[in-house]
Amino acid sequence: MSEKGIALWNNVLSTTLRIPHVAVDRTDFLKKELAAYVNDEKLAQIQSLRPWNLVSDDVLEKIAVSCINSTTFMASGASFVAGLPGGFAMAATIPADMVQYYYHTVVLAQKISYLYGFPNLVDENGDISDSAVDLLTVYLGVTMGAGAASQGLEMVAKQLAKTAPSKIAAKALTKTFYYPIIKKLAPWFGVKMTKQTFAKGVGKAIPLLGGLISGGLTFASFKIGGNRLLKEMKIRKALFEQESMNENHGDKQIVDAEVINESNAKEL
Repeated sequence: MSEKGIALWNNVLSTTLRIPHVAVDRTDFLKKELAAYVNDEKLAQIQSLRPWNLVSDDVLEKIAVSCINSTTFMASGASFVAGLPGGFAMAATIPADMVQYYYHTVVLAQKISYLYGFPNLVDENGDISDSAVDLLTVYLGVTMGAGAASQGLEMVAKQLAKTAPSKIAAKALTKTFYYPIIKKLAPWFGVKMTKQTFAKGVGKAIPLLGGLISGGLTFASFKIGGNRLLKEMKIRKALFEQESMNENHGDKQIVDAEVINESNAKEL
């Protein structure tokens, strides 16, 4: 099941990432969402700042909840149409519905992660970069309730707290310390998607009610997943801040030590 799960996940993810407009640019998104709360001068600094340096926690949560709600309705609407009798052939409906579900999940995951200090996942060509795919897998694992994903997100947050918020490290994330967690998540996705496909397939097999059942299942699961990711990101924000404080404290100690040494040298 492990190899099949990995193959299924890679296939769905690669298909999802080829859909137009799946990539959300960090700078463009944050400028649009924060424009009502921040002046143009501060918005111009968004590449080098994390959003909580510009707005309150309440504003961040307000924007995140709005993103969750709007994306949930879009995903549910698409699922409803896919579940209507005659909307698609049964054989084609299930994978198409699955891909559109993950499309909306990927879009939402990018938006919430940007609000809570995570880096840009889009390359210079406007596509999700190769080095960001594994990070997206961690995000999606959180939304789907995988236990290993939370651990992975914590490890990523600790590392990224020490880097610029505008971009991830140039080296591929598959070579980083948390890659074993990615390997655990892929087969788990395979199992999760099989169950989801079965549940929605049963709904679509019921005339007239198929759209309602499919849309309702999507609405419930998507809403829960979005709120789960938001909760995790709020926790990681605190970790970001703590790590940054530790870094600044360490820099201050180095500066203080240099001042003391310089003073002692003058006395000698």
